[in-house]
Amino acid sequence: MFEERSFTTIKMTRLLLTLFILTWAGCINKQSPYKGLKLPDNKEYNQVIFEIIKQDTITEIFETVKSEFISEYLTKPNIGLVRSKPQTFNGVVVIDRNDLRTSISELNFYEISDSLNLKTDSLYFAFQNDSAKQIIIDSKIINSVKFATKELIIENESNRKFGYLQFSLPVFNSKRSKAFVKATFVCHGNCGAGFYFILEKINNKWTLILAERTWVG
Repeated sequence: MFEERSFTTIKMTRLLLTLFILTWAGCINKQSPYKGLKLPDNKEYNQVIFEIIKQDTITEIFETVKSEFISEYLTKPNIGLVRSKPQTFNGVVVIDRNDLRTSISELNFYEISDSLNLKTDSLYFAFQNDSAKQIIIDSKIINSVKFATKELIIENESNRKFGYLQFSLPVFNSKRSKAFVKATFVCHGNCGAGFYFILEKINNKWTLILAERTWVG
């Protein structure tokens, strides 16, 4: 009697465990539209940022904002369905300073999306936004600039003369042949500025093809 009851209990336990695993797996598949997608590695993020930093454009930005510090952290991209289409003025895209998110439609507008893979690219943009984590720029790859560490930034919270350039993590299209990077000049006074950069991989090397200022305060 005791052995029969134990055997039945074991069978029921196994059955319930199997049902739980199958149910859990089914929920995971339903909840995750990003199955099979992978983030770029840190090396590729750094290669893109290095290509931007080494350009004369950064020197010009530093001269404009009167600073030469770059935050050692790349922030998580802030992508969302902000508007149905980008706002333009005289053919130039306008980003609302009070809405610092970049919409998926804007990324398509910036032509980092392959028109033949618009749906795939849009999903990959969203995946990067939801999955990417803040990383530190590799100073071994990029050693020609002054980095603002988290400690330095905290120390200068009340210093109105201190400012630094903050880059976002690059956002790639699904083929990883194009990349979009936002940068914000952060200061504690009544100032600030925003920029974006578009890069393309040409002959297996990242090349800056466009740099624009989006707002200034």
